[in-house]
Amino acid sequence: MNFLITGAAGFLGSSLANHLAREGHQVRGLDDLSTGDPKVLAPDVHFTRGDVSDRPKLWTLLQDVDVVYHLAARVSVPESILYPRDYNNVNVGGTVALMEAMRDVGVKRVVLASSGAVYGDLRDSTLTESATPNPRSPYAVSKLSAEYYVRTIGNLWNIETVSLRIFNAYGPGQHLPPSHPPVVPHYLRQALRGGTLVAHGDGNQTRDYIYVDDVVSAMVAAATAPKCRSRRRWPRRAAQPRSRECPSRTRSRSRARRRAGARRAIRGRAAS
Repeated sequence: MNFLITGAAGFLGSSLANHLAREGHQVRGLDDLSTGDPKVLAPDVHFTRGDVSDRPKLWTLLQDVDVVYHLAARVSVPESILYPRDYNNVNVGGTVALMEAMRDVGVKRVVLASSGAVYGDLRDSTLTESATPNPRSPYAVSKLSAEYYVRTIGNLWNIETVSLRIFNAYGPGQHLPPSHPPVVPHYLRQALRGGTLVAHGDGNQTRDYIYVDDVVSAMVAAATAPKCRSRRRWPRRAAQPRSRECPSRTRSRSRARRRAGARRAIRGRAAS
């Protein structure tokens, strides 16, 4: 199959691109390199530097593509609070531009990487897919908005759509920014250096994490999932959009709890 991956030089995008290339698929990657690194991509991945809102470039890259993986996004919650307009422009505007280009070229399936952040901070620790989204940051709002645009435009233009709400992915190759680093690689680095593992609050809070290989497996499955009829009509329950072919969310927690004691590694007491 022929794939286009936006955000291909990022953590999840590069893992997916390299996996598909190893499987013998034709993979094209697009990334503006604001945070990504093209050096992590396999030689068989055909990489193009560019903006996801550049429709003429998208028209070229989308030729003969079977499935698009849309991972290009700005992803920092704290940064989104400071720059909400930028997050709207990239995460929402870029998604709409991509859908328009897919319509123009005739590509018939897109897989959107959304986020578990759309659910917000739920007091009940047991989260179900039927929970109503309650985004608490501009980043989360932009991801939920992207879901609705993908779903609505897909219905209007006969494009098959799948949205995956991914919960805190971690694994090899994950970038560690100087501020607000992802907790799992940050804790691992601190442990290897003999540093202190600090958990804010009382140390009893929990989060859901998923290993990068499990995310890739979910994305690969989403590209070829057969059509199925949704059990709920949309937009009757507008807060819970579902794909017109298959469920829009993979609660990506499948094997995270079994990965090297991940939950134990991320749960600790604040050091004095």
